Amino acid sequence: MDVPCNNWGESVRSLRSRLNLSQEKLASLLNTNQCTISRWERGVTVPTYRMRARLKELGCESPGGSSDNHSAIAAFSQALFDSTSGPSMLLDRECTVVAMSSGHEYQPGHGYVTGKTLLEQSLPEDRDMVMELMRFFDDSGFWNTVNTCFEYPYVNQGEKRCVILTSVEFNGQTFCLMRRKQDTLSPVQVADSRNIRGRQAD
Repeated sequence: MDVPCNNWGESVRSLRSRLNLSQEKLASLLNTNQCTISRWERGVTVPTYRMRARLKELGCESPGGSSDNHSAIAAFSQALFDSTSGPSMLLDRECTVVAMSSGHEYQPGHGYVTGKTLLEQSLPEDRDMVMELMRFFDDSGFWNTVNTCFEYPYVNQGEKRCVILTSVEFNGQTFCLMRRKQDTLSPVQVADSRNIRGRQAD
């Protein structure tokens, strides 16, 4: 198995090379334009989560660290979980569950497992909610910040809930520490999922 590339630009360029595609042909397959492909490859922008899913269908590898880094990430995530109370999980840029605190053990029909994305593990009725969270990550510039907290309100099965999303960095990679609202850190930027502008919490 190939080691994943370090960024989306390298991943997209590698995919085009393997499939012998020009930027124009790849753009046509993805129903976008050549300028967008060029911006990805130059690192000016990154694909949205929907585009990342389509790229993966074509065989594009997600950027990230090698499996040699897993034990270091496990120790890092455990230190994060020890500093918060209640269930928490660590997500990478792909919204893959990297690690979970003890409150998130998988139970049939409930909970998550590591190594799969939130979207892959969502029930059909929760997919729109998860896609909205992924759009929030893209629209807010979350992955370009470090040690920034957002309150993210959402509705699940008619019940209003809120999670705290904190950007944390480890070995040059940005992760999201997601936990319930009662575990807030300060200062907190509040961002409604439908209004990404955000404001300081009172």
